[in-house]
Amino acid sequence: MKLLSALVFLTGIAPAVYASTSLPLEAAQIKLTAVRSPTVLVFQPVILSKEGQLTITGSVYKRAGAPSVASTHLDVVFLDSSQRQLRTETTHFSPRLVPGRGRYSVPLENLPSETATIQVRAHTGRHIDA
Repeated sequence: MKLLSALVFLTGIAPAVYASTSLPLEAAQIKLTAVRSPTVLVFQPVILSKEGQLTITGSVYKRAGAPSVASTHLDVVFLDSSQRQLRTETTHFSPRLVPGRGRYSVPLENLPSETATIQVRAHTGRHIDA
């Protein structure tokens, strides 16, 4: 597993979703992507199902030499098959002052039925709703 994690981190290539037989079909078919910022690397997100609740979870890393990540947050963007934005949720990772790795977890409540892709985007600065 560590080898797979290292390979994904170095190449940016990873399975679209966490292989789990407990995921509903609509969640298992969603493509997941991670979008980096100048200060934060977003590791490949996964969808998990725990007691019937879907959650998108993952890790972030402070880029080497990057300034503080205190003003960085994550935008979780739901897109349809035409890449049209359906909804955006803002979340944070912890610990907030990432010395190395931080984690995030977002419950996927009221998942838009048209969702084809979920992007987890690191964003530094003020959040502006689209």
